[in-house]
Amino acid sequence: MSKIKLLSLISLFLLLCNVMLIWQMINNKPGKRGEGPRMEIIARLNFDDKQVEQYDILVHRHRTQMNMKEDEIRSLKKALYQTLLSDSSSRDSLIQLIAEQQKTVEQINLNHFSDIGKLCRPDQQGHYKLLVGDLSELFMHKKPPHRKH
Repeated sequence: MSKIKLLSLISLFLLLCNVMLIWQMINNKPGKRGEGPRMEIIARLNFDDKQVEQYDILVHRHRTQMNMKEDEIRSLKKALYQTLLSDSSSRDSLIQLIAEQQKTVEQINLNHFSDIGKLCRPDQQGHYKLLVGDLSELFMHKKPPHRKH
């Protein structure tokens, strides 16, 4: 293969990569990244500006509570896994503590969505009921790809 053909193929490949990157940038909707389901909830419930402000306060409070619980669970799990290297007598109590924290996480989530429902006007309650039916799927964390060991 001549150098000119090789350079032509490389140039074509780079051109295609650039076109794909530009296409992806154009089709990437602004505001989606880092927003989680915020915009979807606002749209589905037809929140007005005042409701959006109140909703944002609820979201901030919820995220703060969740971050604290996630940190506590992470610390407990770290301690649990450390028992693999040492004394295993504390495993059951650590597992129980993790379960209690996870229960609290579910209570925080339930209260959060109950509070969102309280923001809704009577004409939005039907939309809220539909949203409640979709909550488990809407907030399900995507599993990372399985890595082979």
